[in-house]
Amino acid sequence: TFAGGWLAETLAGREVWSGILLAILAGVGVVTSLGISKVPAADPAKKFNWNILGEIWSNLRVMKTDADLWRANWGNTAFFFVATLVQINLALFAQKVFHLKPTEQAWLQAALSLGIGVGSMLAGRLSRGRIEYGLVAPGSLIMAIAGVWLGWPGLTEASFACALALLGIGGGLFIVPIVSVLQHRPSPTMKGAVQGAASWLSWVGIAAAAITQTLLSGTAGLHYGQIFWVCGGIAALAGVYLTWSRPRAVPEMIARWGKSNA
Repeated sequence: TFAGGWLAETLAGREVWSGILLAILAGVGVVTSLGISKVPAADPAKKFNWNILGEIWSNLRVMKTDADLWRANWGNTAFFFVATLVQINLALFAQKVFHLKPTEQAWLQAALSLGIGVGSMLAGRLSRGRIEYGLVAPGSLIMAIAGVWLGWPGLTEASFACALALLGIGGGLFIVPIVSVLQHRPSPTMKGAVQGAASWLSWVGIAAAAITQTLLSGTAGLHYGQIFWVCGGIAALAGVYLTWSRPRAVPEMIARWGKSNA
């Protein structure tokens, strides 16, 4: 995060060197990936389908037969939509409102990243070896509160960074159980297909976020702070939907915590 901001500022006007550096890093990644242990194919009989969209549609239909998997799929898409909208808006807010250089913006990105790390670690601890659906609701609530805080007029850079960290914590609590469902619910022969379909939809969410930012700041005339409120509202709606579809998740989670602490 810090290196990215420094490179953006240092190599301004010489972006070709940024591309070369990224290509080198990609090459290093490919070489190091060769050390990953080889595992047998989960479905050796499956043939490659050149109809990519047809394959994705088929996989989505399979996912729809499992209610938890289906909800997790759209929760994952919503998360990437909000995360991308926050990232784009954060860069614009930092530049236009705080008048920060890319290097200075890196501290804000770091606050968000550290928050996600803390939230993810906290989700792992609170889950206690199981997929804890009940964490989705508090995660979305924290994200909604943080979204309102981020858009509040007159914030200092320090308070803005704290709000970003809080947003990250909520995001970690929200996404860990969702990703766990996507990884553990499918049958062994469908795991790769589910991951592929979920990944494709997440990129649809990312593309939609870029378009949405342009529409909100341009056509709708919203200020960058108000766009953070939109992010919080979308996070809240996603949490309401996932909680409504699994109303017992939070009470059951609290009951388990009570028994383990008794």
